[in-house]
Amino acid sequence: MIWLGRGEFIKYLYMPEVPIESLNSKSKMRVLAWAKEEGEVFVKLEPVLYVETEVGVVEVKAPMNGVLQKKLVEEGATIVVGQPLAIFTEPGERPPRFYGG
Repeated sequence: MIWLGRGEFIKYLYMPEVPIESLNSKSKMRVLAWAKEEGEVFVKLEPVLYVETEVGVVEVKAPMNGVLQKKLVEEGATIVVGQPLAIFTEPGERPPRFYGG
């Protein structure tokens, strides 16, 4: 989460650590498919996107209930652990103006 000022925050969905022994924090992965489109609502632990790793496909699950506001990576993009993947808001929360939402 990044503070913008006067009560405005940007919440990011990050590529989490993948609990697979053969992968490390520097392993490159590829965005296989988004399960949600911009503007869609998701619930905590619901898959938001699928990532292809060296050992298989991993679901990236929502950390909380929210609305996907902006995808920061496209399908097919190479990503790493800790990289911001999307911007989301809580249901009913106004999107931050910072990114044009």
